[in-house]
Amino acid sequence: MKANTNKQNLPSYRICSPNDLGGRIAREGFDYQDHIGVSFCLDLCDKEALHEVWFEHHDDIVLFWNSGIEIVEMVQVKHENLPSRYSIAVLTRRKEGLGSSLLERSLARSNGCEETYFRIVTSYSVDSELEVLTLTLDDPQRTAREAELTLIKEKINSKCPDINSAPDGTTVPQWVDRCFWDKRQESIQAVKDRNLIRLENILSTLGFAVLSDQRDELYNNLLLMVKQKSGPEGISDYKVTQDYLEEVIKNYLIRQKEGAAGASNLEFKLKEAGLGDFVESARELYIAHRLNTLTNRYSQPKELTEVENEVTAVLSRLKGKMYANEISGGLSFYNLCINELEEIRNKFGKSLVSEASIQGMMYMRTNRCIHRFTRPKV
Repeated sequence: MKANTNKQNLPSYRICSPNDLGGRIAREGFDYQDHIGVSFCLDLCDKEALHEVWFEHHDDIVLFWNSGIEIVEMVQVKHENLPSRYSIAVLTRRKEGLGSSLLERSLARSNGCEETYFRIVTSYSVDSELEVLTLTLDDPQRTAREAELTLIKEKINSKCPDINSAPDGTTVPQWVDRCFWDKRQESIQAVKDRNLIRLENILSTLGFAVLSDQRDELYNNLLLMVKQKSGPEGISDYKVTQDYLEEVIKNYLIRQKEGAAGASNLEFKLKEAGLGDFVESARELYIAHRLNTLTNRYSQPKELTEVENEVTAVLSRLKGKMYANEISGGLSFYNLCINELEEIRNKFGKSLVSEASIQGMMYMRTNRCIHRFTRPKV
């Protein structure tokens, strides 16, 4: 597909100012988009042509592809409750006058000198008249269904004949030709589950064997990275490159591996949260619990295993609240964790598990990079 003639006088997307920073400021309800963002970061690991992912800069997400020439793909993410499937009527519906429809907002993003493609990521499916757009641009079936693409263009023109072309000259018919409608899972949990499977496969391909809870913690780090780069603090730090992502993953795995046998991860995470005074006692409890676990690996009472599972669930819930900024980290979070552990002892009976042992469970998780007492810096 040839570049538009208007593009030769336009600046690169790499130096253009973004059209709108509203998405950075209003981050409420963006969890679905953030998990989709993680999925594109994972694409950096197994799609060689994809070399950069940008967040809330020019569009919800921007993908930079390079297969001989650089192609910029503008991504809109929609996770909304609709009375019916996406249709041409929904695509062209204007909420606030000229330029406010989903199609027009996507088209308007095409304003740089690079070749621009478009992607609409939705949790709801499309109706039969838009179904051809769910085929990838390189799918031979899409080329074979040219008549359906032509019909979409005609119907859009019939409904909104006054749609302006993009700043770079891209027209509605060209938008249709370059648009991939990417139907994803309907729920946030389903997107996350899919991402976790992919992350585990990627780590396995790279030769890293990790436990499921370590994989989950790495995923939480990647999700937090996306949230930071999409929010106000990411205005000047909104890019994830292949090298950057590889470094994030490698550093996490190195920290997890090097600190697993000793207590260096535990010490680091306590000091990181301003809890250096607790290092010595935490190390003692961790070592005592680890030795006890190794000694009694095959003779642990079933009830104690249930206690450990409860500790895992409770600490995971608390950490999730901290990551979501519902509760703060540091000393207050540490005390909250200690209090919750004591509640678990009360629930199961203090004669079953000692205070030292249940705290040792928490410190073991901390040393394995599964628990922490402040939000990670990515």
